[in-house]
Amino acid sequence: MSTIKIQQVRVNYQLTQRQVGGCNAVIYYLPVLFEDSLGQTRTMSLILGGVNMVVYSIFAASSWWLIEHVGRRKLFLAGTVGQCLSMVIVFACLIPQDINPDNTGPAKGAAFGLFTYIAFFGATWLPLPWLYPAEINPLKTRAKANAVSTCSNWLW
Repeated sequence: MSTIKIQQVRVNYQLTQRQVGGCNAVIYYLPVLFEDSLGQTRTMSLILGGVNMVVYSIFAASSWWLIEHVGRRKLFLAGTVGQCLSMVIVFACLIPQDINPDNTGPAKGAAFGLFTYIAFFGATWLPLPWLYPAEINPLKTRAKANAVSTCSNWLW
């Protein structure tokens, strides 16, 4: 495989892992869920969105310890399973919401699922795509590969 092909694979990895993971959508739509489905005021919805970001920050800070003590592969797998189960909770809770819009119980379960999604993402998938390209590249090309990887993240 040529160097350019390898670099393209690494750039695509960074792009897909960082931007297509769904974290941005969860962050954006959580206050909308609180306001539209749970009947919270706009101010309270934004406050709860801020609480979500505090949860995100706490779990992101714990990720640095987890990476070294648990390992990258186990974190990728645990994060994938945790995020998947969190979304299953969200969808399972929102199905009854469509049947009976007056019942806010299912929307509360969906909010819980989104909080757990953010917690799993922050502890597992948030830091790994930043670290992984540096670890899989040889020392000779590490700086350039990280530059391309980071650039691809911010461009898309």
